[in-house]
Amino acid sequence: MASSSHGYDDGGSDDASVQLNPRQEVKRFIRNVETPGTFAFGSSLLAPSPKLTVQGLGSISLPLSNEHVGALRGAAERAPFGHGTETKVDESVRRAWQIDASLLGLSNEFAQAVGKKYALHAAGKLGLRAKALGVEARLYKLVMYESGGHFRPHKDTEKEAGMFGTLVVQLPTAAGHKDPDGSYARRLGGGVAAAVAGTAAGVPTAAADGVAGGMASTPPSSLPVRCAAFYGDCEHELQTVTSGVRLCLLYNLVRTTPGPQPVGAVGQSGSAA
Repeated sequence: MASSSHGYDDGGSDDASVQLNPRQEVKRFIRNVETPGTFAFGSSLLAPSPKLTVQGLGSISLPLSNEHVGALRGAAERAPFGHGTETKVDESVRRAWQIDASLLGLSNEFAQAVGKKYALHAAGKLGLRAKALGVEARLYKLVMYESGGHFRPHKDTEKEAGMFGTLVVQLPTAAGHKDPDGSYARRLGGGVAAAVAGTAAGVPTAAADGVAGGMASTPPSSLPVRCAAFYGDCEHELQTVTSGVRLCLLYNLVRTTPGPQPVGAVGQSGSAA
């Protein structure tokens, strides 16, 4: 997948390739397109309460406490970005911390829900026949944006064969994160703004008041989480977090059946549901 018009990408590799029979695979792809869909969307889902462990730290309680924010920062590295053939760290472009998936552990119930259920939900919202494509969500990184954190407009690189998009699952933090501005999209702070072919969409990924407001009627074994998904060729940005902490799991959306990669089509509109 190409870098954005700004020349930035998410720092992943771009060497995955699939051998195709063009005529057969184009026909298969057309059959698997279900609806016009959207190139980016945000949604709220009820998830099994996640249990997170980090190598060297052990169990991390959620919602994330201020104490564990410092612990995660100490175990993380500065998140880089790709610029042409180079991988760089520049906080004027991307200000965030990251921990690789190989150092993370998630409770099986939560991992399975995201890997299959959320992946199918996301692909369906993106206009694809998810089951026919064998869509899966594969954990890539944990990222943390503290106050001032952001990521300028960029596109995601293809990190593995079959990857066509990204799923972002936001984990609860005790402080939440917000922007004091009055409008909903701005108030969220750290929301995702996405665009393809000149069409823009705001994709909110959090409640302004953190997690406390939505927990009263939620079963103790479940947790409402926000997620966002978008095609890899969709330029998107992480808007500045003005207070609090934004903690997210990043997943590669991957098709496990052979064929050409789905892309965000010209004329599709984004959704902020």
